[in-house]
Amino acid sequence: MSIAQPLQSAAAPSCNGQSLLDLVQTLNPTAFAALLTPDGEVVHVNQPALAFLGAAPDDVLGRLFPDTPWWQGCEIARRCLRRAIKLARRGTTSRFTQQAQAPDGSWHTRQFLLLPVTDGSGQIVQLLATSVPALPGGVTPLDVGTGLPNRAVLRQRLQDALQCHEALDLLLIDLDRFKRINDALGQAAGDELLRRAAQRLSQALPEADLLAGVGGDEFAVLLRPGNPAAAGERVLAAFAQPFELAGREVFVSCSIGCASAPADGGDVSEVLRQAATALQLAKAAGRNGVHVFTAEPDETDPHALRLETALRRAIERQQLRLHYQPQIELASGRIIGAEALLRWRHPELGEVSPARFIPIAEESGLIGAIGDWVLREAVTAAAAWQRAGLAPIRIAVNLSGRQLRQPGLAAAIEQLMADSGLDPCWLAVEVTESMLVDNFAQTSATLQRLHALGIEVAIDDFGTGYSGLHYLRQLPVDVVKIDRGFIPDISAPLSQVSMTRALIQLAHSLQMRVVAEGIETEDHRRLLAQQHCDFAQGFLFSAALPGDQFQALLQHRADTWARPAPQQADALSFS
Repeated sequence: MSIAQPLQSAAAPSCNGQSLLDLVQTLNPTAFAALLTPDGEVVHVNQPALAFLGAAPDDVLGRLFPDTPWWQGCEIARRCLRRAIKLARRGTTSRFTQQAQAPDGSWHTRQFLLLPVTDGSGQIVQLLATSVPALPGGVTPLDVGTGLPNRAVLRQRLQDALQCHEALDLLLIDLDRFKRINDALGQAAGDELLRRAAQRLSQALPEADLLAGVGGDEFAVLLRPGNPAAAGERVLAAFAQPFELAGREVFVSCSIGCASAPADGGDVSEVLRQAATALQLAKAAGRNGVHVFTAEPDETDPHALRLETALRRAIERQQLRLHYQPQIELASGRIIGAEALLRWRHPELGEVSPARFIPIAEESGLIGAIGDWVLREAVTAAAAWQRAGLAPIRIAVNLSGRQLRQPGLAAAIEQLMADSGLDPCWLAVEVTESMLVDNFAQTSATLQRLHALGIEVAIDDFGTGYSGLHYLRQLPVDVVKIDRGFIPDISAPLSQVSMTRALIQLAHSLQMRVVAEGIETEDHRRLLAQQHCDFAQGFLFSAALPGDQFQALLQHRADTWARPAPQQADALSFS
């Protein structure tokens, strides 16, 4: 029996629900299990479910499942659950995550399935809610420093909300100059500060759907949509009071970046990036402040001018670097390539989001010099890995519109390949659809020349831009990359899955391979494999890694990737 299919019950519509729960508990003695009517009313529940939050049978039996104590204070999960019940009544299984604090102060995080139970005639007579392992790969759901839910739980909760088409606000909160506390009072005082900061955040924002510790001295809060700036101001007011640490009063401020979903991003990574961008701006403004992300740049923003000045010095001061995100062949699980992604670590601002500095680089004209540096760095790294004895993989580099319009781009890349000793077949260039319609004749000529050298050409964010089939058929495109927004979840309507299948089939009919971006769950991977997608990249497989860590990853799994050089004659195969 597949959990993705309705559960068959041999009994009549009045089947013995307790027997079904006993079966679940026999298969997994610690599993949470509750049996519901098709309308979502709890009719049977097992002991692990009651123990989950210390509830008594009378607290849950006869109540609608979203209104039971399990979901108290967790409005996002309740809204998702109501939608899951509607889907289950139509025969669709849903997956969702619940995290809550038990009376003893410990945090519980579990992932659930809600699936329909049918009788012998196929009629849905009940619904079964049961728990599965909360996070894949044995990942702990708790942040070590604070005991709060960690970044993995935050990402899952964001994913749940986006899947349910529910809006929310995200606050990223960073303690200002935390290192100074550690250095002056010791690590024990620093750890105590993190715990007390978590308590103060919980008191300042009691309505929060989730409070998480996301690493180091950074916290995240999810709230129902409203006024994130006002919520941030409440946090600042709470932190205006001193903390008592090691027998002395210590004042610690914080900086806060705010973003909203889905307004500021249709997937988890994008929402987090936008909040991180806003956090960087709050720091740049002098810290102890709140900044709300806005998609449109403000030409009067003095912080943008400051970033532009700093960006001009970033290359010479070696503040820019590349990270590499593996690309996986779905049929075999092998790493067949990597995308080079630009990162900037400023000595005062810390990590500056590409969503913040790339538009500034484009507006100021710095994107040309930065793009040239990225190409040199990526090609040099790929050549060095091959000289170190690692099996060749293809490195993909994003080109900017300004680079693509440079008349000498193809010649410069040809010279770069010759100087590095890297065979051009191990380089890919990625361009967006919108670039294709801007001076199409020159763009086409440049891509044709690059392709003639043996360099792979990829269209990024396929399906989100403006290119039509007549553009694609005239260009030497080898690969299209499907944007995360076109990758549905396992419980998505058939129409969304059909759209994904249509994009993949379209690309294959044009003799192009397909890379799916932003893959975060095993459900995504399985669905894409079923639709015959060729390759994928995303957090499910690996985050983007610094060059030395990526090289170590290649070395660690070298036996799985040895591949012959790709042949241009076969557009659907690397060999």
